[in-house]
Amino acid sequence: TGRVNRRDDAPPSLMAQRIIAPGNLEQRAPEIVLGLPAAFPAEMLESLKSILADFPGESPVRIRLAGGKMFDLGQEGRVDVEKALGPLRIAFGMNAVSII
Repeated sequence: TGRVNRRDDAPPSLMAQRIIAPGNLEQRAPEIVLGLPAAFPAEMLESLKSILADFPGESPVRIRLAGGKMFDLGQEGRVDVEKALGPLRIAFGMNAVSII
């Protein structure tokens, strides 16, 4: 909870009065976001399918296409983040793979 401070001579600011962290942060599996160009070659898709099949796990994988569209790969698109991170970065580049 908090309070918004609005003055004519300054931009609005937020003052936090109470912050409560969610209790289940340790239970949440990290999510992998893979940034790909809007028109990516079939070889990229085959590489992704292979990595997903080789490293199944609990972490969801989402694809963010250039232009902002986001796709969730569903249950079949879940990987073991510790094992799949390296192969994903090798296949798609360090900057294309992020963990949230």
